[in-house]
Amino acid sequence: MSEATPKTSWAKRVGAFWRHAFDPRPEPLPPELLRRRDEWFTRLSKELVRRNMGAAAVLVLESLRPASAVAGASLTVLEPVMESLFHGDGLTDVVRLLEDRRQVEELLRRLEEEMAKDKGA
Repeated sequence: MSEATPKTSWAKRVGAFWRHAFDPRPEPLPPELLRRRDEWFTRLSKELVRRNMGAAAVLVLESLRPASAVAGASLTVLEPVMESLFHGDGLTDVVRLLEDRRQVEELLRRLEEEMAKDKGA
């Protein structure tokens, strides 16, 4: 008779998932992803402001900032805009960026700058 491997309880697996989801220390992002971030965040902020969705995006991102590790889920609301911008290319990387609280703050800063430019125009 072979020995059965011990199974991790459901509660422990769920607990491990949530511990990771709210970990304030995100994994370091690869340098190539950070290089592309500037282009993506600029395109995204300009498109959101152009479609008069800047304020809504700021509201969603601000409300999810405390749980930025799961902020990528907020992209469901912005999916039509995101798909038109990224055509599936890089969308996964943008979600990964938005799981990092510092990157959410950077996107918020860019959105607010773009909204200020639009308001002044």
